[in-house]
Amino acid sequence: MGHTAKADGHVTLQEIQAAEQIFDHMNFQPDQRNAAIELFNKGKQKDFNLDEVLAQFKKECGRKITLIQMFMQIQLQAAYADGSKHPAEDKILKDICKVLGYPVSMLSQLEAMLYAQNRNYSGSPNQPSSRSQIGNAYSVLGVKQNAADAEIKKAYRRLMNQHHPDKLISKGLPEAMIQVATDKSRQIQKAYEMIKNFKKAK
Repeated sequence: MGHTAKADGHVTLQEIQAAEQIFDHMNFQPDQRNAAIELFNKGKQKDFNLDEVLAQFKKECGRKITLIQMFMQIQLQAAYADGSKHPAEDKILKDICKVLGYPVSMLSQLEAMLYAQNRNYSGSPNQPSSRSQIGNAYSVLGVKQNAADAEIKKAYRRLMNQHHPDKLISKGLPEAMIQVATDKSRQIQKAYEMIKNFKKAK
């Protein structure tokens, strides 16, 4: 995260705050938080060996593609923390994908979902929603607005299967990532409910 944040030449206060929010989200103990801050700062240094760190991370992940995906989501959050993604940050994200063997097409889909989540589709799924909120909900599920009900349901089930905390725990997801997965599954659920209610109201 520190390396991604520094890619455009400087680390903003928003990027530091975004990192701290993620640390809080993961319920780090004081020693874990201090270690995370130290690693974030190391990532900002010119001599930081990104490929070496990523190779170690890939080895630790093994076949846990969901863990790599969650890692990429966090890197995207770091890139967009100051409101926009710099071309240098975009290049690093794509380089990370290459080393980890994560398809750039999937990164683009994650990016669209993150953008939709950050847009205003807040409020109760049972309340009337604006067209932009509905559009964002479709983006969260990764489907087009003219998608058939069966396709929407299939996308919802696939995403819930990928992010449901219980399933991820059984696959060995680190405890620190459980809250991230829980929040993600809530966002997916909320988007799906919003779309269902929108269709019922039509």
